[in-house]
Amino acid sequence: MANAFRTQQKTLVAQAEKNLKEALADSGARDAAHLRVAQAPSLHQNDHRRRTARIELDMARKRRQCLTGKLRP
Repeated sequence: MANAFRTQQKTLVAQAEKNLKEALADSGARDAAHLRVAQAPSLHQNDHRRRTARIELDMARKRRQCLTGKLRP
């Protein structure tokens, strides 16, 4: 019975090592994630909503300054 357990354990360890090597070799998801991260800054810079939001923020800050006399950073 102990020998059967050892044999089964060796088989399971070998299969686990094989699965680990396959998982480490499969870099498709990692490469896709790196590509998305690399593209993010350019997507944000070219987004017109960002410019519009910045203009609206500046206008709101100026309105607040007119009302309160204080300008928030």
